Formats: sequence, structure tokens, C-alpha cells
Amino acid sequence: PVLYVPQGGGSLPLEGDPGHENSTCFLEALSARIQKPEAIVLMSAHWKAKQVMLTGAAQPPLLCDYYGFP
Repeated sequence: PVLYVPQGGGSLPLEGDPGHENSTCFLEALSARIQKPEAIVLMSAHWKAKQVMLTGAAQPPLLCDYYGFP
């Protein structure tokens, strides 16, 4: 199975922002509906780099170019 979760709202859905209530409810209920993933692939257009980069790090550093979220 594959699950696609779009960015939409930065961290606001995870913080319970009222304007993102539908997203928050979906994310909160998700773990009861799916199995533990074998892998997670994260793709971001907000990663500052001169070339396409890949990492297999368990906790890669946060490198982004958008701001204004808590």
C-alpha cells in the first residue's frame, strides 16, 4: 500500500490549527487504519540544494526555504 500526504499548511495541521481541522482529524485517525510502514519516502521542493540529493539518514537535518510556521 502507498499513502500520499501532501504538504498543505506546513506544521499547522499537526498543531491543531482550527483552519486545518479536517487534516488534523485525518492524521489523528490514520494510524488505526494502516499498518506500520516498512519505509517512508519524503520528497520536498523546499530543500535548498544545487542538485537533487538523497539521504538514508534516520534523522536528516531540516533544510528548508519557507518560513512563518511555529
